[in-house]
Amino acid sequence: MKEKIKSLKNKLSSLKDNNKIPILFELSELLCSQQEYQQALEYSQQALALAKKLRDRELMLKSYDLLYKIDKSQNNFQQARKNLNSYLKIYEKIYEQDNRKILKNLEKQYKLEDRERDAEISKLKNEKLEKINTEVQKAIDQVNTLTGLLPICPQCKKIKDSKGFWKEVDDYISEHSDSEVSHGICPECAKKYFPDE
Repeated sequence: MKEKIKSLKNKLSSLKDNNKIPILFELSELLCSQQEYQQALEYSQQALALAKKLRDRELMLKSYDLLYKIDKSQNNFQQARKNLNSYLKIYEKIYEQDNRKILKNLEKQYKLEDRERDAEISKLKNEKLEKINTEVQKAIDQVNTLTGLLPICPQCKKIKDSKGFWKEVDDYISEHSDSEVSHGICPECAKKYFPDE
């Protein structure tokens, strides 16, 4: 155990600050297991100072936890309580920060889903509108109405078209509507022209 502690102490001098912290933690824990609390306390305080310098809350959390355990082991309850309070404050900040991230992600997801839903509704409305417009256009295409004044000859009953030509009524109606003319005879004309039948 003492060899491992010595090896870790030697390793510390060659490392950069952010790489020293795990070694400092390990040294503190090993020294605590050997009941060398004063040295463990020093290494834990070094780890805390580096964690603060790096502004790494997770590492500060672990440092305060180690300091709390060391002070509690030495019956230094007042200092243990201070370390525990510091631990709890950092834990709350981490928890709040995590919650803010979660809420922010949920808010982004909600807004994205809301936009997607609005886009889908808009698409469905447009499709429905296109369908209705197509149906209306078909209906308009099928409706060919005769509008305006139609000049008609009172003698031969021919109709003058827009180009100035006189056409039979049945030809004019066939050209200007979807209707087809079939011939029949009204009862009055039947009596007049075919009195015997």
